Amino acid sequence: MAFGITMNHFLLSFWVLCFIPLLAWSPLVTVPLNPAGPGAFLGNFVAVDGEQLPEAATRVWVSRTAEALRFHIECQEPLMPQTFANVTAHDGAVWNDDCVEVFLQPAGWKEYAHFIVNSLGTKYDEMGRGGHDWNPEWTAKAERKVYDWNVDIEIPYASLDVTPAEGDVWKFNVCRCRKAVPELSSWSPSPSRSFHDQAAFGEMAFVITSYPINIQKDNSNFIWGLKAGASTPEGIETETIPLASGNVAQHFDYHEDGQVIYSALRLIRTSQVANILSPVKEFLDTSTSAELLRQERAALLGLSEEATPEACVILERNARSLLKRVEHLRSMEEFARQGHQATDLLYGVETSLVKVMPGELFHGQIGGEIHLDAARREMDAAQVVLFAGDSPLIQAEAAFAEPLKREDGAELPLEALRIRRVALVKTCQPDYPAPLKGNIPDPLVPATPFDVAANGFETLWVDVRVPVDTPPGVYRGSLVLRARNTDATTVPVEVRVRNFTIPQRSSIVSAFGTRFNPGRFNYDREAYLENYLEHRITPYFYARNPKVLRKPAMDWSNAEALAVRWQSDADAGILLNVTMLDGKVHTLAVPADQSPEALLPLPPEMRGSVWSVTATLPGAVSGKLAVELLRNGETIVL
Repeated sequence: MAFGITMNHFLLSFWVLCFIPLLAWSPLVTVPLNPAGPGAFLGNFVAVDGEQLPEAATRVWVSRTAEALRFHIECQEPLMPQTFANVTAHDGAVWNDDCVEVFLQPAGWKEYAHFIVNSLGTKYDEMGRGGHDWNPEWTAKAERKVYDWNVDIEIPYASLDVTPAEGDVWKFNVCRCRKAVPELSSWSPSPSRSFHDQAAFGEMAFVITSYPINIQKDNSNFIWGLKAGASTPEGIETETIPLASGNVAQHFDYHEDGQVIYSALRLIRTSQVANILSPVKEFLDTSTSAELLRQERAALLGLSEEATPEACVILERNARSLLKRVEHLRSMEEFARQGHQATDLLYGVETSLVKVMPGELFHGQIGGEIHLDAARREMDAAQVVLFAGDSPLIQAEAAFAEPLKREDGAELPLEALRIRRVALVKTCQPDYPAPLKGNIPDPLVPATPFDVAANGFETLWVDVRVPVDTPPGVYRGSLVLRARNTDATTVPVEVRVRNFTIPQRSSIVSAFGTRFNPGRFNYDREAYLENYLEHRITPYFYARNPKVLRKPAMDWSNAEALAVRWQSDADAGILLNVTMLDGKVHTLAVPADQSPEALLPLPPEMRGSVWSVTATLPGAVSGKLAVELLRNGETIVL
């Protein structure tokens, strides 16, 4: 008869897309005593908040002996050369490396035991959070491979001063901190995103039962470790739950001897083709020029009805491509209704308040005019988006043909207008919830000639800074868009100049800081400051760290003596240590029998530049001191 551990938690099958944290059921998995293999399979980790699977999978098996718990943890890592593996000292800052963490809370404990291991096998342990003086005996062995790293951990019950009895229930969790791409994942998800959240710990109950040892990847069935010759659990109950995403969650309960011994949650990967194409459904249904695109949509929808998870990925990729082409056709038709020719360069206009995200539909105005509105010494901006069809745009560029003019001929000079291109910055998911990740439009770079990929777009940032001497009124002109393989397109531009001037100095404090660190990056500091001035931003920290050019010093040249008066709580003399600017130290001693005052002539070596003076009253706890410098009949209080 074999003893095991039952752990209450979620297990996702290998093709699950995300985790559903709000199901009201207790997942279970059984773990054996002294198994032949690594133990009972817990399943793949989920992102720490339980909303999705992490990019790098983590798999865990748990078992036990009569003396200890054992964890075998496999960490997939496609970026092994970029992993952090620096800490080698026990109880060092191991959490700053790629690491795995185990939390154990035996029955009746208010605190929990916390164990961390990095890919070098360096250990860290604490009781609760911050209990660094707790140093139990436990072992960890790590192995770094080409595309993953593994850890084997053994935690003796003696190190916890508790041995589980049959039927005991402990709380626990197993977590991973990834650094190559910032990512937190765990076996039991924590909505608070904290590994230390005890309310999010799973449970392990010490029982006798069968246990899963792996997942069969061809059909997602579980491979079972046997108890007393049983081939599989005796019964299975399932519940199907439709999800807002369009996928379907299936909750499985496995039974043995009338008890639930294992629960698992897996998501059935359903096709998202219909959802992807829903923004253009009405256009496809009504357009007279989209027959071929309608046929392609019908084919994709038909193939997606019974598609495998692998096929769904391909169909959805094709659906996104179709979405771009349909959106381009819809935009071209709108462009044509404005009087443009098919050979004109297709563009759209968006405000400066919206990030035009790559891979998303454009929600601004197709064609149309640029409208800017600013007072003197103020800035305003808009975005112009250049779209490519099935063929890329080659060497696209933009320029103002001439200064903008009022009806009476007054001009807004070209120097007041500027065109830059919106570049992208690749970002990763940080250790906190962030709505945007991937390629994010952010920096503004020179709008030198650039290409636009087929079925893609590029964004231009057009701004105006109105000179202080500009007469008020409405100035009109045009922005010319060109590419080598399209006709030039003219974009009407209108700038309204208000009849007042913004003060040069802002009256409002800016909650904006800047700290230049040349040790990490090469900053164009002057460009930053010029940009702040353009937008009337005064950062509360903008200066470099000060550099001491010359030490401050007291001038004791031509001084004759020091007059000293002191009081203390002991019958004590006084010692004066005078440090010169060159670093030399001279001492003047006054014996106790001269208290409470003395006149100390200054030797020649102390008549110069003095850096500091310190006084000591030997044997006294407290006292008062007054020192005066005497020079040429003048008294200077120090």
